[in-house]
Amino acid sequence: YDKLDEAFEVKPDLFNKNDYIVVLDDNRSFLDLYLDIFDEDEYIDRDFVDYWKDILSSYIESHDLNLREFYDVYKSYCDEKELHAMGYQTVRNWARGYIIAPKDPEDLKKLAVILNDTYILENYEDMHIEARKLRGLNMRMGRKLSSLIKNVIINSDSIDYGRLSFEERIIYNKIKNSIYQVV
Repeated sequence: YDKLDEAFEVKPDLFNKNDYIVVLDDNRSFLDLYLDIFDEDEYIDRDFVDYWKDILSSYIESHDLNLREFYDVYKSYCDEKELHAMGYQTVRNWARGYIIAPKDPEDLKKLAVILNDTYILENYEDMHIEARKLRGLNMRMGRKLSSLIKNVIINSDSIDYGRLSFEERIIYNKIKNSIYQVV
């Protein structure tokens, strides 16, 4: 289900002529591809990091809340100072699962209280540590993929293939065979 949802988040009417898109044909996200090729997944427990998202989603659904209503619930647990720092957009992104985890571990703790989830309450600090690792991995992956995609688009004929690591060659070839230009 998540692959299909991701595909529909890309709105074709937002593409312009000469834009480029990368379509992976093996039903994996870039993150999954990167983790498999670079074998970096072993030290990050993504299910542990994502646990709070599943519980939050279930809470919103079981309480028949829309995102604004959940934000109002969240605000009721905040003090005045926190209210100014935490906007609707941020909480909405949490509820939609658009982010890895709240940046502040205290927000995970607050969510645990709201969701009445002892597992999150007992593990929110460790979840935050794993989320930070995953954010770092996403940044490294983004830089590497961005560079490879630019090379494919701008100067695929002049890339020094010999300077790429074995893993970069695999990703480069995958991208090269999966990139399309909008006409």
